Amino acid sequence: MKRLLPFAVALLVLATGVGAQTAPDAAALTSLLHEFLAGASRNDAAMHDRFWAEDLIYTGSNGKRRGKAEIMRSVRSAPAPKPGDPTGIYTAEDIRIQQYGDTAIVAFRLVGTTEKDGKKEIMNFLNSGTFLKRASKWQVVNWQATRMPRPEEDTKKDVAAADHTTWVGESLMQIQKIKPGMTRGELLKVFRTEGGLSTGLNQSFAYRECPYFKVDVEFEAVGRPARDKEGRVTLEKFDTDLIKAISNPYLQFGVTD
Repeated sequence: MKRLLPFAVALLVLATGVGAQTAPDAAALTSLLHEFLAGASRNDAAMHDRFWAEDLIYTGSNGKRRGKAEIMRSVRSAPAPKPGDPTGIYTAEDIRIQQYGDTAIVAFRLVGTTEKDGKKEIMNFLNSGTFLKRASKWQVVNWQATRMPRPEEDTKKDVAAADHTTWVGESLMQIQKIKPGMTRGELLKVFRTEGGLSTGLNQSFAYRECPYFKVDVEFEAVGRPARDKEGRVTLEKFDTDLIKAISNPYLQFGVTD
């Protein structure tokens, strides 16, 4: 037992030394990673061929597993970019490298920036690759990509935007239910009177749930004369007046008398 103890201690020290060793090739691996991402941004087939080993196992963020041959076919068959196509740039941040002799683990955050029509969309992935050094050349034999969840604030904005879009659509449907032949009273269940110049036969109305949605309405007088003795349009407004014409809804700030 006494003889085994020094041997066990020696193994523990050796294992600790192997796990804690620095990465002497960190600079070369970092440079290779940056060169690859720059090449991938322009779909450089030669850079892909240099980076991936023939026995590569690649697992994408969508869960699909591929080998080098499939990746190279995809890269080489991609059509040339046309003017106006989205442009993508890939960069690496938070790079961590652990080296074990001729094997190295490279983990980093991949930042994909896509730009189209002056607008940028940024996606983040947590990527890790296993590199082997063969014939003095580092290549990737295993690759794993995991898409990072979007920030909670962005998710809330998307949900809010979707809810708002739904509300606008539902509101327009309610507005468009008001048609010629209906009465002023039916109109006033959905709209309220708007300020500004008006007569008993022509007036603007604002949607009750959002005063910025407006319509202009022309009425036909019912149960009363449309004009006074001098031929002027009266200011009287009855709920029984019929809608003769109604405009398409439009947006406008509130009008005050």
